[in-house]
Amino acid sequence: MAVAANSSFTLKQLVEEIAPKRFLRDPLGLFSGYRAFRVYVHLNGMSDGELARLGLTRKELPEVVSRIMLDNRQAAA
Repeated sequence: MAVAANSSFTLKQLVEEIAPKRFLRDPLGLFSGYRAFRVYVHLNGMSDGELARLGLTRKELPEVVSRIMLDNRQAAA
């Protein structure tokens, strides 16, 4: 994906590029859970160097993805 090669993306922009938010309602958290899965899989597929350019390590990925999704849900409320 071209997103991984472009190091000028911020983490928030990267998340929106990987899994754009398309739904206003999220019954039972199904859509946000799927978005979190897609973001995690994409970030986990990046090299350690690409993650480092984003200021991340592989060990931090579950926490970072959870925090991003929680922030998105709070912003929507």
